[in-house]
Amino acid sequence: MPRPTATIPASAAVLRWARETRGFTTPEAARRLGVPVRDLLAIEAGTTEVPAALFTKMQSLYRRVESVLLLPAPPETDPLPADYRRVARGNPQPSPELRSALRESRRIQHFVTELLEEDARLFPTAEIPRATLDEEPERIGERERLTFGVTWEQQWRWRPNDSFRHWRSVLQQLGILVIVKRMPWEKCRGVSLYDQGLVPTIVINSEDADNARSFTLFHEYGHLLLREPGKCIPSPASDALQVEKWANRFAAAFLILASDLRAYIARRPPGGDLNDLTLQEIRRMATDFRVSRYVMARRLEELSFSNFYQRSKAALYAFDKRPAPSRKGGGAPSPEVSKVAELGSGTSMVIVNAVRNQLIDRTEAADALDLKVSQLAGFEARAESQRYKDRAGV
Repeated sequence: MPRPTATIPASAAVLRWARETRGFTTPEAARRLGVPVRDLLAIEAGTTEVPAALFTKMQSLYRRVESVLLLPAPPETDPLPADYRRVARGNPQPSPELRSALRESRRIQHFVTELLEEDARLFPTAEIPRATLDEEPERIGERERLTFGVTWEQQWRWRPNDSFRHWRSVLQQLGILVIVKRMPWEKCRGVSLYDQGLVPTIVINSEDADNARSFTLFHEYGHLLLREPGKCIPSPASDALQVEKWANRFAAAFLILASDLRAYIARRPPGGDLNDLTLQEIRRMATDFRVSRYVMARRLEELSFSNFYQRSKAALYAFDKRPAPSRKGGGAPSPEVSKVAELGSGTSMVIVNAVRNQLIDRTEAADALDLKVSQLAGFEARAESQRYKDRAGV
């Protein structure tokens, strides 16, 4: 007789929940799992148990650990952030990749919040001022920039394409988690997570070009000021929605103060119509302000210097996407390096210091970071090095 296939007595409701929260339809999940749709329907209906081999595949596809998939009932989960860009289009379901990035960011947000409940000294307590849509974003942008105390002269000394790291460090010192995750670029450039009792969190798409990340970062910070968190795609089209328009204008005003741009323009050689600027000139000006070409052209138009943005915004927007990496040179960075890049030095050091202060053990830290225990030493060294650079402003 053939040996019976080993099965796992997992809850049908939990397996269905795991598939749905990952963003897969039944046919999509069945195809990826390599089983007939009718078999998956039977498992999710509770009329048959899941084979052990298929259960292992589900853990990988749904990105859920065994202990979660074996729960007796689906756990409570945070709702997805509002999607301001797509409200008018019926708010279609986000892709599995986007759901996964949001869920993992939520997990870090909850984990850090729980650590701060044990020791509030691990990370600053955020005191984010409040703004309303009735307030002029230009004025709020200038107010916040002056509050941050970072001058254009300081910004100019940053290495080109390094502004995001510096701005991220500033926000983390104010008590805001800034996480970088890979997400579908056309669907989501950034996410703001603001909930009562949780550490305010901003998630940036790693597919953003380096200087474009700064605009996304402060676009999302604008959402935090408004107490209107959501997942967004800062783009020319998003200006049609009031919240997005406000956040776009705030971010541009913050990154390029009107007074700084006017002084910069006044130092240009006389002659020439700014409406006749070339893309190369826009690029040079953007580099001087450590912003993207899109932001530079947008700001020139907002302050009535040039109409280059209206004529070229689609092309400018395309530059915001990070170019495909070259296949030449070294391989992928180690998991420890990648994790510090994802979390930033501020969040990374929260976990490092929690281990040092014996609030959690090394196994708990490794689980939270999705690293091996043997990789924690490398993670700690990298986090320490990055924190030193951030604090030194280099």
